[in-house]
Amino acid sequence: MKIFNSLFPGKAAKGADLKETPTVPSVRTTNYTPAKDTFVDLEPPMTAQASAGKMTKLKMLTSKDLTDHGRDLGYQYHDPDICRSTKESIRAEIGLAIESEIDQYKQWIRTLNVEIAMLQNEPTSSAFRRLKAHRENLNQEHLELIQQQFMLAGNTGCAEYPLSTFEAGFEVGQAAYAESLILLTKYQG
Repeated sequence: MKIFNSLFPGKAAKGADLKETPTVPSVRTTNYTPAKDTFVDLEPPMTAQASAGKMTKLKMLTSKDLTDHGRDLGYQYHDPDICRSTKESIRAEIGLAIESEIDQYKQWIRTLNVEIAMLQNEPTSSAFRRLKAHRENLNQEHLELIQQQFMLAGNTGCAEYPLSTFEAGFEVGQAAYAESLILLTKYQG
């Protein structure tokens, strides 16, 4: 009945004591300070290793076998300038994918630096050590991507497989075109 009276103070049931008033709990103020890890995300941000099942654009580009594409272009155009320009476009696409991943790693490292700075006063905590170790791993992978970026100019590193398969296919296409010309002139003449 007390609940009913507190919700509807003007409509009291018959026989209810109208002088009864609901009690309001007193509000106490405390000097409570939450623990530092309350507002700090102790889990490191998601990285490429955490999403191992998901293939990045760079991995997709560098694992492509471009032999068929090269063979088709070699047969159709049979011009070394086409081969050179297509290799440049493949290299540029891989370079953009590397740049994109480098930017992603920079963002992850910045996020970790902020989280590490929040835990700076607790250098012995396991979260602090874990985040620092994770940042070191990300730094290492970031440096490897920068190295791949430099190796891209020499057709080595991660770009070596797609470029070499394209070039091999292009040569096969050129040879097939030359052979078809020989057969065509042999049977026409």
